[in-house]
Amino acid sequence: MPIVCATKGTDVKTFKRSGGRQLVWALGLSLGLLLLFLFGGSLPVTSPIDVPAKTMPTVQAAAVSDPQRIKPDHGLSVSPVTPHYSLLGTDVNGHIRMNREGRIELHRDIRRLFDYYLSLRGRMSNDAIRDLLRDHLLTSPAQKASGEVLALFDKYVNLLDAEGTMADEWSQRDPNVPLQMANVLDERRQLRREYLGEGLADAFYAEQENYEAYQLERVKIGTDVSLSAEQKAAALAEAENLLSPGQREMRKQT
Repeated sequence: MPIVCATKGTDVKTFKRSGGRQLVWALGLSLGLLLLFLFGGSLPVTSPIDVPAKTMPTVQAAAVSDPQRIKPDHGLSVSPVTPHYSLLGTDVNGHIRMNREGRIELHRDIRRLFDYYLSLRGRMSNDAIRDLLRDHLLTSPAQKASGEVLALFDKYVNLLDAEGTMADEWSQRDPNVPLQMANVLDERRQLRREYLGEGLADAFYAEQENYEAYQLERVKIGTDVSLSAEQKAAALAEAENLLSPGQREMRKQT
């Protein structure tokens, strides 16, 4: 990234000494944002939500051993699929929330649940992973909404596949050029809404996108040669407003 130019009256020697540090900082920030928009889905940009123990069952090998254990009334049946050994003994992350009308509440916890099972991609087929999720749903309080949840899961998997297809193209963009990074983030945002719809995309990605916007703004500030050090500090403080209250609190703790 370009070194920040000194403003009128600034000591040129001081500028030269600080230039190296500014360049290292700026390059590090750019690399961080590049990794964020390529692998944003795996970055912890929000603090975990405490889920009541009853909604976080422990995966057991026998959990799906008896297809006759329950008799759902909505056309789905439990399949005798044994969870991958890597999930045995772990708590299921995420859950489905239902409102008073019995409808699914679109929330980040749905994506957490999907990601928990999708951590098996590469070790199990998509169909087998979907069956595991289905078996979990059919033994959960969201049993009657299993078909609807699985439809959301299918949309999410299709989105991940589409993002994977675009990853090579996105990686060719220059992380030192804010405009190129902004284009990638905008393309990802549009892709999410194309596959998930506005409501589900916001529920899954709103806070992540806030964080991406914040990181991009930091890069813009770092490459703005018209700003003095004091102006940069003020602009960075203002950029904090792009974050959610929870994200700002996490930054204070790190």
